[in-house]
Amino acid sequence: MRSIRTLASCGSALLAACVAAEPPAPPPAEDRGPTIEVVGFRSSWELDGSRTYRTAFDEGATYGAEDAPRPVLMNLWYPARAGAAAEPMPHGGYLELPDGDPRLARLAPELAEYERGVIVTELLGKGEEELSAEDGERLEGVLRAPTGCVRDAAPAPGPFPLVVYHAGAGSSFEDDAYLCEELARHGYVVAGSAYPRADGSSFGIDARAGSARDMTFLVARARELPFVDWTRVALVGHSAGAQAILRCAGEPDCPADALVLLDTTQDYYVLDYPMYASLVTAVTAGIEHLDQRLLVVAGPEACFQLCDRLVHADRTYLTVPDLDHNEYIEQGHLHNALDLARGRTVDGTPADRTRIPAARARYETLCADVRLFHDAALGGDEPAFAARAEELARHPLGGPEPRIERVPRGTDGPPPYDPASDEPPTPRQLGPLIQSVGAESTAAILARFQERQPRSPIFDSSMLTGSLLFTLVEGGQESEARALHAYLRTIRPEVLGLFTFAIDVSRAVGRVEDARRFARAGLVLEPENAELQSRARELEVEPGG
Repeated sequence: MRSIRTLASCGSALLAACVAAEPPAPPPAEDRGPTIEVVGFRSSWELDGSRTYRTAFDEGATYGAEDAPRPVLMNLWYPARAGAAAEPMPHGGYLELPDGDPRLARLAPELAEYERGVIVTELLGKGEEELSAEDGERLEGVLRAPTGCVRDAAPAPGPFPLVVYHAGAGSSFEDDAYLCEELARHGYVVAGSAYPRADGSSFGIDARAGSARDMTFLVARARELPFVDWTRVALVGHSAGAQAILRCAGEPDCPADALVLLDTTQDYYVLDYPMYASLVTAVTAGIEHLDQRLLVVAGPEACFQLCDRLVHADRTYLTVPDLDHNEYIEQGHLHNALDLARGRTVDGTPADRTRIPAARARYETLCADVRLFHDAALGGDEPAFAARAEELARHPLGGPEPRIERVPRGTDGPPPYDPASDEPPTPRQLGPLIQSVGAESTAAILARFQERQPRSPIFDSSMLTGSLLFTLVEGGQESEARALHAYLRTIRPEVLGLFTFAIDVSRAVGRVEDARRFARAGLVLEPENAELQSRARELEVEPGG
């Protein structure tokens, strides 16, 4: 049977386009031990009687018009019995939700339709009703393409460690199916769900207490499966899903032994930045319980200030160059493959036939590294992961290869930066360096390396430097902020672009007072900035706070 997915995994026309792009050969496989011949997939609804749920967006018409238990979708990828010959499930099979329970007769198809809409938007950049005939055919090619699993295949005896996966905000529950399949192929059971908002306001993910309780419920249900070793549990999440598992891990009853955070987005900002205040507060409150082993994955410009606070945990920071936010999951690469097929991106620019397959190769290497981490954290195979970590620790930050930095328990920050060093400070070191020697001296240090090492991520850390500028102004260190701002403008004239972005995002979610704070801080640094002046005038008359 065809159990290994192609680069595109999206139908013959798309595959032809990807082959024409001449992707680089995958890196040599390390000794991974035996792999599973067949991966199974099944989905079911499990009812959590300790909670109720009602689709508030339609007054309970879809589900829960009267008190009803919270339905939790349980998707399972698992090692199946060898010889379970059958055709691989098509990708669209992930949308075939069970609806045999009369109580779920409307909920299952409505959720499936919602998830399909997310897939269409994420892959093609527009709603299904807006698709051209050509793009409609490409979408159907994606949904017909074979996955790496067989639906309802008989499980192998096991027992196998359990991994619970959580997608990010605005994504679909199968958005990283490749990783889920790969983990199952190497001896893990992977459980995922839809995690709809606990208040029933939409099918969008909850990412807070509702998600945490769904994850712990999935683990409890998995305990009933004879092929699951529920004493060994990891949580994996992307973006807001990574934030959700951090919140869950801070609860005293969290069943996880290990966490994998895929591009939380918070890791690029300093702790006092308002856009992540609720997450920082929640995680800080749970630090006592956050002692799970962590693999934290982000771009080289990440400063990891929140994770540096998790002093009871053993942490591994894995930075991967040249991956966009959605390229930490398979869905981003399916989107890229569709760009290759039509030769252009959604906004009409030519598709990059060199970068796209190279990013896919980096993603597949990342999935292998995530699996090695699980082997160490849940399977006890420490030497293989330790050897990989040692190899990646030798790579320079900002170079073309991924890099690992190990942070043992008890460590609450980066090593101090030596101003006489032959290397520029890392993003982790920038904030402490400013507090130690001042912004003017920090700018002089950075200027020494600006021409010699322009690829250093310290020169591309607009989220870090922007959030640092904001917190310096708000903390009363305006002279320090101005000194840093003056230097940064020599590198990037639009250094306050993050401020206008933050204003717009804050307004969109109703945090008007935060938007005003960003406008005020920006105008301290650039009182002549016409865009910030315009935003400030609008905010003066905007209600809310």
